[in-house]
Amino acid sequence: MVPFDALYPDPLQHIVLLNRRFDADCIVAGKHVEFPVVIKQRQIVSDDFENALSKRREALRQDKQWWGNTVFSRLQRELLGNSAQDNRIPANDELLSFSIILALQALASISETTNTRCLQYVDSQLALIDAKIARALARKSASDKKTTRLFRSFRDAYLKFRPQLLANQHCDRNDGWRHECWIYPINLTIPIPHRMLWRLHGAAKAT
Repeated sequence: MVPFDALYPDPLQHIVLLNRRFDADCIVAGKHVEFPVVIKQRQIVSDDFENALSKRREALRQDKQWWGNTVFSRLQRELLGNSAQDNRIPANDELLSFSIILALQALASISETTNTRCLQYVDSQLALIDAKIARALARKSASDKKTTRLFRSFRDAYLKFRPQLLANQHCDRNDGWRHECWIYPINLTIPIPHRMLWRLHGAAKAT
């Protein structure tokens, strides 16, 4: 799908390329003997890229269906729908961070398979965090204190969430079979960092 953007409609993909060509030598305007033409008259003319875009858009649609809408509705209710939380929303280009547990809760609720994968993810992160903290303590450097404190907060959140995953390991889901159509082709690995980041501008308060 690269270098296109699945969130833009096809007639605007030429704008995506124009913005990216400054960082890529393989994107040029007009014809080039070494590169195939992918856009002509604001339409994608490459079947390969068009198919890739379609698959990516379908993947995004299913992501929203299975967990994205759940996470956003909770954020909307707890953050954007709560005037007491308005001061947490940056008024500039700063980032507001949230725990990844929000996404893991939604993913784990889909089926026993996704619950198990989330448990594996949590266990691997706990092992990694413990190793990082141990190395930081061995260095005995004051500059590590802030990062170590952050790692401990991640660890506490994972340890609090882990019993919920264990309790749900063998719970039946009525539509659990449906998730296989979504998860199997993409081999879900949950490649998400410790904390999910949303760039929320002051305008978000009006929504």
